[in-house]
Amino acid sequence: MEIESKIRLVNNAYSVELDLADGGLTPVELQAIRNYGEPVVSAGGLFDDGAGLTYTLPDDDRKFPSQFPVKYTFSLADYPSDANDRAVLFRQTMKTRIDAAVTAIRALDEGTTGHEIDVIDTTP
Repeated sequence: MEIESKIRLVNNAYSVELDLADGGLTPVELQAIRNYGEPVVSAGGLFDDGAGLTYTLPDDDRKFPSQFPVKYTFSLADYPSDANDRAVLFRQTMKTRIDAAVTAIRALDEGTTGHEIDVIDTTP
C-alpha cells in the first residue's frame, strides 16, 4: 500500500493531508476490500506521541479509501509552540491507523469459496 501525505505551511497554519497514492493498493489489498468492504479509519479521537504531546480531535470515522483524503489544519495562532509537532503527529497516527485497518481486513479468513465442477459417474 502506498499512502501520500503532505504537510504545508500556509498562512501561519500547518495543513496536513493524507490520501491513497495513485495505484496505491496491491491486488491482495484490493481483493480484501472487494470481499469485506472498505475498512473504517478514525481520523479523530486521541493523538498521543508517547512523549508528552497529546490532543483530541472530534470523532471523524471514514471509509478508506473512498472517503479520503483526510485533512486537518493546525494554526500557529492556536498552537504557537507545537503546531508543527501536532501536524507531524496527526500524519504519523493516521498512517498507523490506515495500515492497521488494511492489515486487519487482509488477515480475515475468506473461508471456503470458489467454483467447482465435479464429474459424477452415472453409468449403471
